[in-house]
Amino acid sequence: MNARKLCACALVGGLILTLSSLGCTPAGDAKVPVAGEVTLDGNPLPDGTIYLRRTDGEFFSFDVDAGKCQGEAMPGEYRVEISAIREETPDATAVAMYGADAPKREVNYIPLRYNVDSKLTATVGNGGAKDLKFELETD
Repeated sequence: MNARKLCACALVGGLILTLSSLGCTPAGDAKVPVAGEVTLDGNPLPDGTIYLRRTDGEFFSFDVDAGKCQGEAMPGEYRVEISAIREETPDATAVAMYGADAPKREVNYIPLRYNVDSKLTATVGNGGAKDLKFELETD
């Protein structure tokens, strides 16, 4: 390798080391804080899950506890899905088949328009999104 190529390689290597020591990484590779509130019929959602889904398939999920959620996600535009599961008594068919041992059913009680058919969206900026608010209605 001639001296000119060696010098160029040394400069590029030094620049990479300097940038990495300063914590410089591409903005798309860093997760940022996300936080918000979820209500159902005006009351804090007791517990549930929020999914942030990008069109490229990337997604992040956060637990909801007493209407509050927080976590980290990559900056971007997201489709939002919200679900909450509760156990319900077994239906008549299950009772007929299993008797007293019939398993309880787990049911997502959030309307489909907020999960499977959701049109909810959220934007997570480079500095995060700390004030997301989702007001869900069962009607």
